[in-house]
Amino acid sequence: MARLLYFASLSDTMGCREEILEIDPGWTVAQLLDHLETRVPALRAMRGRYRVAVEQQLVDSESVVLGAVGEIALIPPVSGGRGAWVRLGVEPI
Repeated sequence: MARLLYFASLSDTMGCREEILEIDPGWTVAQLLDHLETRVPALRAMRGRYRVAVEQQLVDSESVVLGAVGEIALIPPVSGGRGAWVRLGVEPI
């Protein structure tokens, strides 16, 4: 059994902040995400826009095997990341 944590907008998408889920030790991160997307199709549109942490360590690949994991977190970006919100210039407003 693994504790899954969903942060910020992902908790809204998933409908909860955390849940306990039985994870096959042979599953990869990709297989877990596929499983979650089957349950909550709205998550599919967000794939690649959030990070996955396993045992409080961010993973760099969806091919990571989960093994006997205790905690998995899905973490969306916390600071926009879309470029500058303001632009400084000499032109009058």
